[in-house]
Amino acid sequence: MPASDDALPASRLDDDPLIRGLARGLNGLDHLVNAFCAALLLAITLTVTAGIIWRYGLNASFPWTEELASWIFGWLIFAGAAAGHRHGRHIAVTALSDLLPARWRPTQVFVVDCIIAYATIMLMLAGFELSRVIGGISAALLWPNWIKYFLIPTSGAIGLVYIVLVRATDRRAVIRAVLAILVGAVAYAMTTLVDVHPFAGVSPSLIMMVAFLGTLGLGVPVAFSLLFSVFIATWSVDLLPPAAVVQNMVVGSSKFILLAIPFFLTAGYLMNSGGITSRIIALADALVGHMRGGLAQVNIFHSALVGGISGSSGADTASTTKVLVPEMIKRGYSPAFSCACTASGAILPNIIPPSIAMLVYASIADASVARLFVGGVVPGILLTALMMVAVHLIASQRDYEKGRQRATLAFMLRAFIDSIPSLSLAIAILATMRFGIVTATEAAVVAVIWAFVLGKFLYREFDWRQFYRDMVDS
Repeated sequence: MPASDDALPASRLDDDPLIRGLARGLNGLDHLVNAFCAALLLAITLTVTAGIIWRYGLNASFPWTEELASWIFGWLIFAGAAAGHRHGRHIAVTALSDLLPARWRPTQVFVVDCIIAYATIMLMLAGFELSRVIGGISAALLWPNWIKYFLIPTSGAIGLVYIVLVRATDRRAVIRAVLAILVGAVAYAMTTLVDVHPFAGVSPSLIMMVAFLGTLGLGVPVAFSLLFSVFIATWSVDLLPPAAVVQNMVVGSSKFILLAIPFFLTAGYLMNSGGITSRIIALADALVGHMRGGLAQVNIFHSALVGGISGSSGADTASTTKVLVPEMIKRGYSPAFSCACTASGAILPNIIPPSIAMLVYASIADASVARLFVGGVVPGILLTALMMVAVHLIASQRDYEKGRQRATLAFMLRAFIDSIPSLSLAIAILATMRFGIVTATEAAVVAVIWAFVLGKFLYREFDWRQFYRDMVDS
């Protein structure tokens, strides 16, 4: 994915007034989009929190809180999709495209841009058509249903603007980006205005799989590969109009349980900024730091503890990559082993509850979240133990960090007492969900609020500016 303008040579920005103007426009757009996304995330948090307070504090309920939160979550998804262009945050698989000779790279990047533009234009125009023709009133909010979809065309337009701005390294790059959008627009017009369906009679699933794997191997981000392949499959066999495809996307993402995902992610970021993660690392070091390969053992054990609070592999790797990996390299571990240890440990939050992966599975399979969470405890513990055994064997073989003296009981007790406010969150999440006191989404909101209170008021590790940055990153 393209680099941001922060990496652009200063001479290019100074010499060309067009590029300077585009850079200023990019920065201004960044501020607007970031503030809007952070405001949406905060609005979801406050909405779900209000529902909890009204139900338990005032013995009343507002039926509109869940629907409003689901609507805002949908807006956040599409706004975030546009913002993801800014720093190349759309995940892409580049293993195959990186094998191309250097002379083919510009062509490959241009083709990828064309596919992204095609999918974005489809999303934008289909979203506009959907918001125009949809009718009815929402059951709980009593708002017109078109409001639920109104942000889709806007986010699509912003995404196209980002495609141009983030590639504005020089005039030729701007021209190529604009040309890619024009090619995408022409391709979209040909596939919608011309009543031709070349693969009628072929299985849509087969078409979808071929298109998805082909674009994924080309280096197209996963989200746009999915969108492109679905639209190509439905168009080529005349299965669904574009507006129906977009409506299915929104419906699929409107399940209240999925709101737990941004909440647990936010809790993870606040934990890192608020000093919660550092205290958990200190506890892990007191408990297992004396073992062979001590810091690598701490890395694994910390992932298990953090997984029991945030459920996010991203939040886990964000902390271990910044804190533990540099220290591991200083102590003689190879960079490859340090990164492999971090990546391996990062799968533990997907198993140890509250797991975001389990939340996604529960929303698709209509399974019990509480039972999934309880069922992940023992496998998570066993997998943690096996990883620590593997670390011990590798550390012994490679002569990494010999075991040090075991921490005293008093030192362990101090580290445990210092981390009690953090660890109590994991216990509270599991207990309240197991006994049906709160839902998974509500438990995630509690995690956000508790992480904020600990970091801002108890530990005093971050200010309001850092809190805003964490909201934007989440």
